[in-house]
Amino acid sequence: MAVIHIVLIKFKPEATTSERQALMTEMNTLRDIPCVRSLSFGENFTHRSEGYTHALVVGVETKDDVVAYMIHPIHQAFSAKLATFAESRLAVDFEDQAIPAAASI
Repeated sequence: MAVIHIVLIKFKPEATTSERQALMTEMNTLRDIPCVRSLSFGENFTHRSEGYTHALVVGVETKDDVVAYMIHPIHQAFSAKLATFAESRLAVDFEDQAIPAAASI
């Protein structure tokens, strides 16, 4: 069963567009963490996000992998840099309960 880690990000008003873009580019380094199986991120385009402007979604295999991801030096460095520009972050971790789609005939 896959485990999903989601982070919603609300940037500080003084964070410039170029700083935000640089952080989004740097998110790609999280792919280098061995337990990361999938990585998606992007900017919100609706008005339903209560001020959160960006999201990061990371897929790993197990709950233990979430811990390994969180303590990995690449994540630690990225998280510290993000903290300087983020007004707020909201993280959620869950085991994916989706039932695989049936094979088409």
